[in-house]
Amino acid sequence: MVRIANRDADMSVKRLEAFQGSNLRGENYPMCYVVFSYEEPIYMYDRLLNIWLENTTKFSVTTSKHVSLAHPGCTTQEINSGKMWEHFNKLKRIKRNEVEN
Repeated sequence: MVRIANRDADMSVKRLEAFQGSNLRGENYPMCYVVFSYEEPIYMYDRLLNIWLENTTKFSVTTSKHVSLAHPGCTTQEINSGKMWEHFNKLKRIKRNEVEN
C-alpha cells in the first residue's frame, strides 16, 4: 500500500487505488473499494451496482476534513454509518466467482 499525503487522497480514490494517509486509507476488496477515516468507512464504491456510497453520519472535525479530501468527484448515494457497515459486510461475504457464474 502506497503512503500519500491526505491532500492527495482524491486522486487515489478516483483510481480506486489502495493508499495509506494519516488516519485516512483506501482499501480494495473483491466487490468494493472502501475509504476509511480512522476505522470508519466514509466512502464505498460498490462494484456490483457501480455506485459510490457516502457515509452521512457526523463524526469529528478530522473525519469531516477527510470526507472533503477523499471525495470521489462524482455523485454519491448518501447512507448512514449503520447502513454503510451493513452493506460493506454483505459485500465482503460475496465471492467474485459467485457473481461471474
